[in-house]
Amino acid sequence: MAQLDKDKTWLKLLHYRKKVMSRQFSSDIISRDFFLASDGMKNPLSELKATLEALLKEPVTNNNKHAQCIYPARYMWLKSKLDWTHIQTPRVNCENFNRWSLEG
Repeated sequence: MAQLDKDKTWLKLLHYRKKVMSRQFSSDIISRDFFLASDGMKNPLSELKATLEALLKEPVTNNNKHAQCIYPARYMWLKSKLDWTHIQTPRVNCENFNRWSLEG
């Protein structure tokens, strides 16, 4: 994954800051719902792995609850950084996001 968890765009997408004294990361986001990994608030690598796993899952019921719909910026950024040629990504229709983005 070529150190994507340390990429400044990834860190900004998740609002991470490095703590000066400990050199560990912490996100400014306090809602656990924003993160997919249980330690995602403090672990960029763990959150990256959980995000990739969620993006590749087939939608089960409501497409709008799929990671591609909930985290479109993460999805677009990862698609620009990784070679997805040999990866079968599910095609997800994000109706709520599409409606919102067209209204803006």
